[in-house]
Amino acid sequence: MYRNQGFVTIISLLVMGIILIFSLFLIYISNMEYLILNSSESSTQAYYAAESKLYMILKMEDYYKVLLPRVEEYLKTGRLANHKDKSMKIEERHLLEGDKNGTVKLDFYIESNRRILELSTSSSYNGITNEVISKIYLLNNFFEMKMPIVSENSINKDKLEDYIDYMDNLQREIVVPLYDRDIVGVDGSNYERVNIITKLNGKTYAEFFRNDIEVPVKREIIGNKGIFLVAKSNDLKPVKVCILAEEGIDKVTLEGTFYIEGDLQISSNAEVDGILIINNGSITTESLIELNWNGLVLLKDYIGQELEDDYINVHYDEKVIKRCGVHLPGFIDPTIKVIKRK
Repeated sequence: MYRNQGFVTIISLLVMGIILIFSLFLIYISNMEYLILNSSESSTQAYYAAESKLYMILKMEDYYKVLLPRVEEYLKTGRLANHKDKSMKIEERHLLEGDKNGTVKLDFYIESNRRILELSTSSSYNGITNEVISKIYLLNNFFEMKMPIVSENSINKDKLEDYIDYMDNLQREIVVPLYDRDIVGVDGSNYERVNIITKLNGKTYAEFFRNDIEVPVKREIIGNKGIFLVAKSNDLKPVKVCILAEEGIDKVTLEGTFYIEGDLQISSNAEVDGILIINNGSITTESLIELNWNGLVLLKDYIGQELEDDYINVHYDEKVIKRCGVHLPGFIDPTIKVIKRK
């Protein structure tokens, strides 16, 4: 009998030991689940804190105004000579609670023929750090399609509505830039004709005409700088822009951006690097006159004949487009491609 009691005692102790071990195991598992859940929540919080800083750079006006000159410099020159610090700072008051890192790093490069802005930053929460990176398309897709001439007839149907919307928005918003030391703004709106003429002294001038008078009512010197010309129609009457040279000059050489609600007439052999936008107009050359346009041509409601022939040649040039497009509304159009953990 005593032997049986001893055996029962041993069995009871074994069972109690097993129960104790199992209980401790359950407590351990529960603690691990809590730690994992807490770590996951902290990681998520750190990710959102980092992600929010990237959106601030793109969406908050105060930060975007700091970013934009860097983007423009990169597009014009291919480097950041005037902005050697390739980072931006988020003010402490805009950081989420617990986030101490206000630095967002910038990088620019080309990927699959698209200009990319890369933003990266990190944030910590409860000891968990997450580094987040975003890839952002810099330019409006219509300027990186590798097509020398973009129009309603040349673009894919699935992009047609977007293209028309962009051109309509461009018509509403385009203005002559107030200041850029590399270009001369030419406001040809509300004139009947604007001549861009190169003189024998080697300088180029803009001449403005009204009321069918052959003497210009105004003349501006362009010199040897680039041109940003905006010629909007007045009372539905199209503007005519002429590129020509004084007799004795074999070829006109120009660079710039030309927005014309009307017609472009080439009266002298011309080599132009730039972006040409024709809205409800045409492009013509006088007899045996040649035009070589390097850059990009955008057309809407074009009423002329086929552009490319023996005398009109258009060549897509991405370097020219980058230099000449920075002041066009919607040219710089940051679009997030991806945001992910690094």
